[in-house]
Amino acid sequence: MVSIVTGKIHSGKTTRLLQDYLSTQKGDGFISLKVMQDGHVHQFEAMRLSTMETKVLCFHQKHAFFSGKIRDQVGDYLFLEDSLCWIEGSIQKMVSEGISPIYLDEIGALELQKKGFYSLLVDLVNQHVDLVLSVRTENVPKVIELFQLRDVQTISL
Repeated sequence: MVSIVTGKIHSGKTTRLLQDYLSTQKGDGFISLKVMQDGHVHQFEAMRLSTMETKVLCFHQKHAFFSGKIRDQVGDYLFLEDSLCWIEGSIQKMVSEGISPIYLDEIGALELQKKGFYSLLVDLVNQHVDLVLSVRTENVPKVIELFQLRDVQTISL
């Protein structure tokens, strides 16, 4: 089954994923935490739910002092190759260990361009892994169509 937590930008999708995980203590996965600086989003950190370990996932290009290979870009945000690989490898290991459901925060512009977590999601859907995803309201129909999702439950915020 695929559960999609949906809402507009800044509607609490990430918070809902974290609350759901903490209340059930089942599964594992990643959420994306905003790091603000001077009232603006400076970067996003990926946080693994079971360990609370974080790594910088992406950063605003005006703060381009991070070292590391850039894999993708959405608007002004640059995504780090090492962090994306860490998430993908961790999720593949979770699946091989039978951990369920898998949480993945903010499926959107990158995946709709067949970048970001696109290949990972295709694999997870093909393996019929139970997923809890966050998707902005305007992207839900596109995500359902692109990944040919069946048995979808949407939770609107």
